[in-house]
Amino acid sequence: MERKRLHSTALDPDEYQAAKKKLKKAVIEHYRGLEMLQNYRILNITGFRKALKKFEKVTKIPLQHAYMNERVETSSFASDKKLRSMIDEMEALFASHFTHGDNKRAKAHLRTGGVTKTHHYSTFRSGLLLGIGIPALISGVVFSFQAETRSTIPGWDGLLFVYSVLLIPVVFSLLNWTHERDWIIGNTSKFPACFLQRYVMPFGFHLLVSELPQSLPTSGH
Repeated sequence: MERKRLHSTALDPDEYQAAKKKLKKAVIEHYRGLEMLQNYRILNITGFRKALKKFEKVTKIPLQHAYMNERVETSSFASDKKLRSMIDEMEALFASHFTHGDNKRAKAHLRTGGVTKTHHYSTFRSGLLLGIGIPALISGVVFSFQAETRSTIPGWDGLLFVYSVLLIPVVFSLLNWTHERDWIIGNTSKFPACFLQRYVMPFGFHLLVSELPQSLPTSGH
């Protein structure tokens, strides 16, 4: 009876799933540790190259290739054969036990840590705000061109100027974000920055300096 009870406990599905989950988490942590070690190895080699390049630039002595071949590349940390074999072995084990032999899925799961982020809520929120804002913008533009609207709102010229001045920082931020985004993704186009420097900012400062006294209401003496 005792043997049967132990046998049934060993085959408990809940305990098996819990143990499998713990093993999966341990494998992912071990794999990430191997990747960190690989990145640390690459960082050290890159540091040697940059230091030797700086040394060559200052002393005018061509030393980089000779030193790298004789001292750095012959050291134990320069070779990644053992580390690469351990990473490949972990990927193969994870694929065979957790992804039904799918190596591509196993690599993606190991490198992301099993956490997948979705942007459904942010996409829905952005679409909702755009759906509300665009009709309101179009309606405002249409009403602004009507003579009745201008006649019923006192100080129309001053309000229009104030809103146009407030629009300049928004346009500036948008173009600046576009320029930074292009720089991050590797696009070498300089159109947003040039457009900002040559047209938007001078025009905005010109309006601010020359048109503000004329647009503000003057008090009678």
